[in-house]
Order: sequence, then C-alpha cells, then structure tokens
Amino acid sequence: MTQVEGARIVVVGGVRRLGRELALDLAAHGAAVCVTSRATGAETEAVVRELAAAGAANAAAIQADVRVPDAGAALIAAAGAALGGLDAVVYAASGPFAPMPPQEISEAA
Repeated sequence: MTQVEGARIVVVGGVRRLGRELALDLAAHGAAVCVTSRATGAETEAVVRELAAAGAANAAAIQADVRVPDAGAALIAAAGAALGGLDAVVYAASGPFAPMPPQEISEAA
C-alpha cells in the first residue's frame, strides 16, 4: 500500500461527487489536499473545512476551469503554492465535455 501521509496532493474537480470523496479519503490519511473547482463560494469553503476536520495536513481550494487549454499550468502552480509543493495530481473533473477518439485529441481541441 502506498503511504499518502504528508504527501501534497491536488484533486482536480475535488469539490463534488467522486473528486470530493477522493479528497476526503486522502485527507483522512494525512495528506495535504488542495481541491479545484470551476466555481468558488460556500460549497468550496465547506469542503476545505471538511478536509481539515478529516485530518488533512493542510487544506486549500483554488478556482480553475480545466476546459481552458492554458489553465492547467496555472492550476498546478497555484496548488503548489498553496501546499508548499506538489507530490501528486488526482484528476477527477467531470463534464461537460465532448468525447472524442484519442487520436483526435490535441492541445487545440
């Protein structure tokens, strides 16, 4: 089993559904967790409080829209700044998205 205690992890799409559950589990195992969401507000703030209560070494949230091609680099930089570095990225963001065959995926798509 991999140890996550003390690891600094960003969970993309970590405010709702599966991403939230993954973030809470990581927090319960002692990871420092930063969640991202397209929206900010009371729901996001509540998740940060839940992460801290679950045992996160550090808990943070940042607003990011991963549908925007250049958002990824800024998201990683902001999460790293919030946690003092990054050890892992968990991608749990969901829709809306347009499925396409892997061979058609590009940065321009």
